[in-house]
Amino acid sequence: MYTLVTPLQDLWVSMDSSANNTTMLPQLELWDSSGAPTWFSPRPFSEDTFDAEAYVSSMKFVPLDLLKKQLENYLKDTRQRLSEAIYEDYGECAKLPGALKGVDGYLARTSGPLKDLRVRTAKCHSYAFAS
Repeated sequence: MYTLVTPLQDLWVSMDSSANNTTMLPQLELWDSSGAPTWFSPRPFSEDTFDAEAYVSSMKFVPLDLLKKQLENYLKDTRQRLSEAIYEDYGECAKLPGALKGVDGYLARTSGPLKDLRVRTAKCHSYAFAS
C-alpha cells in the first residue's frame, strides 16, 4: 500500500484566482478510508504509451511536492517488492546450475548423430527432387 508522507488537509480549488470574486470549492476526496490516495494509480506507468510529462500535467490538482513524495514512496515500494521477489526465488535460481550439470555432455553426445541425420536427410531430399 502506498501512503502519503504529507497529508493535505485543506485543499481548496480556485475556479478563477485572477478574478476579484474567487469561487472556492470544498476539499476534494483525495484519500480513501485507509489513508491511501484516491488520485494515485500506478497503472499508467506500465502502459507502452506512458508519457511522464503528460502524467504530471494531469495531476495539476495535487501540489507538486506532494506528487513527488508519493512517486518516491511508490518507487521505494516497487524496489522493495522487486527485492522480495528476487530473494523469494533466489534459492531456485541458485540450484539451477547444479540441475543443469551433465547437460553439456548430453548435448555433445547427441550433436554428432543429429549432424549425421541432417546430412542423410539432405542427400535424400536432393535425390528425391533431382529425378
